[in-house]
Amino acid sequence: TFVNNTTSASEFPVINFNSFLDYTITVQVDGDCGGSDDDVLILVLNEIPVVTTPILEETICSGSTSNGFELNSSLTESTTSFNWSVSSVSNSLSGYTSLGTGDIPEQTINNSSSSVGVLVYNVELTSDDCPGTPFTVTINVNPEPQINNVTDVVCNTSSFTVSPIDGVNGDIVPPGTTYTWDLPISSPANAVTGGSSANSQLSISQTLFNETSTPANLTYTVTPTSADGCDGTPFSITITVNT
Repeated sequence: TFVNNTTSASEFPVINFNSFLDYTITVQVDGDCGGSDDDVLILVLNEIPVVTTPILEETICSGSTSNGFELNSSLTESTTSFNWSVSSVSNSLSGYTSLGTGDIPEQTINNSSSSVGVLVYNVELTSDDCPGTPFTVTINVNPEPQINNVTDVVCNTSSFTVSPIDGVNGDIVPPGTTYTWDLPISSPANAVTGGSSANSQLSISQTLFNETSTPANLTYTVTPTSADGCDGTPFSITITVNT
């Protein structure tokens, strides 16, 4: 289609091409004395690929498997190739794939810190003829609480409190971590009373009673959960209650 008020007879015609095709353009020049000459120009108009994958970011818990990314472009035929590599990554992350081609696969990524780790891939896409605009894919890895087992000794009728602290004793405690536990187990059975189950507590604290004449233990199995909903591996708290 001729645009900008030009026609096929204009000295400098402006043509708007509406489809990605191979165009044959014939240029004819008419002389003042009735003669003419022409030439043929072949114009190949290729489409630049554009990424069409709707979701290019995801968030997972540390130690969990990502969903992966199926990469697609605007081209109807399978003529687009994708090459990706890590452009930035938090020092606390490990287990990820650094580079590859095609789709970004599922992968299990670990976060060794108490804060969110971020992994960013730079993706270059190209068709058989034209490169597209690079884009990024982001994976956010929320931390998972990792708390070592705890032992403590208290006197009869006394209370204990366990409040794990991030970075102390090798513990990883993301902000807002809560604790859930079932009914603790006494050894010997029924020797220690006062223990009970609880959900979503900011610390573990109870008052215990030794019903015997010798020291006895009460053991809690506690599941820590971060504010982002990432469950850590359960840890134990063993309280020895003296008489």
